[in-house]
Formats: sequence, C-alpha cells, structure tokens
Amino acid sequence: GAVMPTFNQRRFIEAAVASLAPQVGALVIVDDGSTDGTAGWLAENAVGGKVTHASLVRNRGTANAINCGIELLDTYHECDWLTWASSDNTHDPRWREAMLYATAPDVGAVFSGFWYVTPGNVQALYQPYDGKQIDREACGYGPSFIIRRDVWLDAGPHEGKSAHDLGHMLRVEESCWASGLRIVGIPDPLVNYNAH
Repeated sequence: GAVMPTFNQRRFIEAAVASLAPQVGALVIVDDGSTDGTAGWLAENAVGGKVTHASLVRNRGTANAINCGIELLDTYHECDWLTWASSDNTHDPRWREAMLYATAPDVGAVFSGFWYVTPGNVQALYQPYDGKQIDREACGYGPSFIIRRDVWLDAGPHEGKSAHDLGHMLRVEESCWASGLRIVGIPDPLVNYNAH
C-alpha cells in the first residue's frame, strides 16, 4: 500500500497517481490543505476503490500528512509492504515488480535508484550502494522504497517539518538491525524525482 501526501501539486498529481496507482494494492492520497484545485481533482478522480483520499483543513506539513495516510491505510487495507510517494514524482512501470522481487522473509526494506530531474529535464542518476546490501556504516534514502509493515510501525511516525524522512529512515534501519532483517538496494532507477 502507498500514501501520497500532496500540497498545491495539481499540475503534477495526475501523472504521479497514474504511474503509481496501478502498481499498488491501495493508494491513500492526503491533501494537506491545497488551494490550487488539487482538492477538486481528487474529489472527481480519487473516490472509492483502490485510490482514496482525505482532505485536511489546513496545511500542517508532509510528516503529518504521511502519518494520517499511513493510519488510514493501516486501518482500511491489509498491506504487507508500505511506502509513501511525493505527488510530483512518477514511478517506472517496472517499479512494483522490481521492488517485490527483492523481498524475502529476512528483508525489512528495499530501495532503488532514481532519476533526479531538474527544470529543463536535466537528469542525474542516483544509485543506492551499487545494489549492495546496506550496512551499519551506510544510511541511504530516496524516493523509491518499500518497507515491511511491521518494521514501519515499529519505527514510529514521521516527526517534525524538516528531515522527517531521514529520521524515519534511521529508525527503520534500527528496527531492521534489531530484528536481524536485511535492507536491500536495487541499482535500477525506478522513480523520477521531480526537483522544482
């Protein structure tokens, strides 16, 4: 299952949803008080089925929106693996298959490479550890990942406004190490990270 927090991303969200929704069992979009027409688009396009949405009254930040989405996902859908995705990124059609292929009973999280796309469509490739397993000396994070549900819940909610994702990832790593679970890196770039 996936959560997609969004705030004033109307010009990107349609492509983001189209690239991710077919690849996940459930997608919960959390509109964090958008004022640019995002709420109207969601009301027309994310009602029922595998894609649902929640609208927050005022903008309270990405961490809060992610936590709200995870709570809804965990309450209404049975998901063994969780992720969150920005509403301005797009996922390669091979994303789900490649990520799940790397899972095993002793794996707690999977990451992949990604394209960093800047205005003007200039791309740079980021690869986590050349596909090697992450170890205690390395901390990796990016926009393309899946985390086992029990590991995510053990790591706790996202916190704060800045670096909330890094803090969460560090706790995910600690949870994996404490449970003897591996964290796997896939070198293939499977997400376009839209920097704007």
